Parts: sequence; C-alpha cells; structure tokens
Amino acid sequence: MKLPFKLPQIDLSGIFSFSNRELRIILIVFISVIGTAVLLIAGSLIIRGTKKPEAAGYSVPQSIDGSALSAEKPLLSDFMLYDDNLNPETAEYLLSREPQNRWSSDFTDQYWIDQKEITRELLEMELEKKIREIYADVP
Repeated sequence: MKLPFKLPQIDLSGIFSFSNRELRIILIVFISVIGTAVLLIAGSLIIRGTKKPEAAGYSVPQSIDGSALSAEKPLLSDFMLYDDNLNPETAEYLLSREPQNRWSSDFTDQYWIDQKEITRELLEMELEKKIREIYADVP
C-alpha cells in the first residue's frame, strides 16, 4: 500500500521489536482513529448548535402566569422576538433583532430602573447593615 505522502523515518528498533511496516500500519490506524473522533465531535457540535430550543430539550414558555413570577424582573419571553411575516402560532423564536438607531420611550421604560431608586436602596441596605453592626454588641 503506497501512501500519497511520505512518513518520517523513525528508528524504534531498540525500543520495540516491530518492523517499519508494522509501525507504519500502527501509525496510520492511530491517525485514522483520532481523525474519526475529531470529525464525530465536530459533527455532533454542529448538529447540536443548529437544533431548535424545543428539539434540544430546552423548555420555551408559551404563556406565563404573572402571579407565579415577579413582575419586577424581565422574563425570558420578554427578550424573544417574533418574525412579523409569520403566523404567531407557528413563528420561530428569534434570539436577535435588527439594530435600532433610536429606541422608543415605551420600550425602554419596561427595563429602565431609575438611578435614584437604586442609590436609595443601596444606601438603605448599607446603613441598615452598619446599624446592626453597631448594635450587635449592645446587650
């Protein structure tokens, strides 16, 4: 069997009692096994990456009960965008959207948190913690 490339000549006769022909066969089998493993792993990663969320085993919420979840935090369904040209019942989830130069105030108000509110909450928590530390030693 003639190979399309030349293998390096390695003299391992002092270590192993294999002939050069046997060593070449072992090397070819080893490279074939490694190559097959790499192709299988790459193929499975490509197939796994192109599956829809439902087919990959992830649950995608169809409808959300507001009483079960906090209304303050955005949900995963808030970030899913639909293709307007498709029927909403058969629409696929799009995990990205077209960039917008200007956002409407209605859209940003859903997720905007006032900085004064955050600052006040953080200061209250810090002060409460310091007060507890001060009064921790009081009997």
